[in-house]
Amino acid sequence: MVRGGSRGDPMSAAREPRSESANEPGDLSGEQLGRYRLRHKLADGGMASIYLATIAGEAGFERSVAVKVVHPERSGDDSFATMLADEARLIARIHHPNVCSVIDFGRQDERLYMAMEYLHGETLTAMLRRGWAERGVFPAWLAARVIADAARGLHAAHELCDADGEPL
Repeated sequence: MVRGGSRGDPMSAAREPRSESANEPGDLSGEQLGRYRLRHKLADGGMASIYLATIAGEAGFERSVAVKVVHPERSGDDSFATMLADEARLIARIHHPNVCSVIDFGRQDERLYMAMEYLHGETLTAMLRRGWAERGVFPAWLAARVIADAARGLHAAHELCDADGEPL
């Protein structure tokens, strides 16, 4: 969960149009999962889908979050659920500007999910495509910046210790 770039205005991202995947079977856009209203799918992978979601509170309070929802065939696998819970607990212990925060982990209706800080900004893929389209190359200074930011976040993860003070 390494991050870089701009936090931007998350609510403007929450108003982005729904993805084309909204009509796909298994798309949970519009559904409530725990405390989270899943707005639209941001990405889909082999083990989970990521949704832009909103958590609502008193007096009109709203916050945008990213929610990783594990695919049903994986949610029933106890060893996978244990691994994901371990991942959530570890990431929640990392406090670094280049690491995306985990907010919550849970299960509802046999669906495992992990809520994370939503980071508004350009993806690395989009940056690479734009760089190639505009210049035919990704600028070395920007590549160095991205790599350095990722390395700083990874270093923060490597500083985690167990209860006895031993590195994990």
